[in-house]
Amino acid sequence: MTRIPEKPVGFYRDLVIGALHELGSREEQESLWLSDGSDGSLVSSFVEAVERLADDSGLDGAVESGVTGMSDEFVTMYRELMGVLARIPSWDVDPIEVINDERMVRVRAICHSMLDLIAGDDAS
Repeated sequence: MTRIPEKPVGFYRDLVIGALHELGSREEQESLWLSDGSDGSLVSSFVEAVERLADDSGLDGAVESGVTGMSDEFVTMYRELMGVLARIPSWDVDPIEVINDERMVRVRAICHSMLDLIAGDDAS
């Protein structure tokens, strides 16, 4: 029987970090979101990255229940990020339009700040 790893403090940190890297990097977005996978390359999408950050990782539930183990600043940034992400059209939109959406500049900045906070927590 395969054992599912426990959530360390209410969410899967590695999934959060991966999603923040993807949402925070235009280059990664172009590589993953514009790929059709025909050459064996990885494929992702804006929707998948958001789902991985919020739902798959458990972070959204942890934030709502107040058990992230992260700073108030991190939680505030997460809520701001989710607000910006919710305003970006993503269904039936060409991925390059999402990548080029002016709000993605703010998304990338917030993601970098959140990654810096995580790195700072790891260094403590």
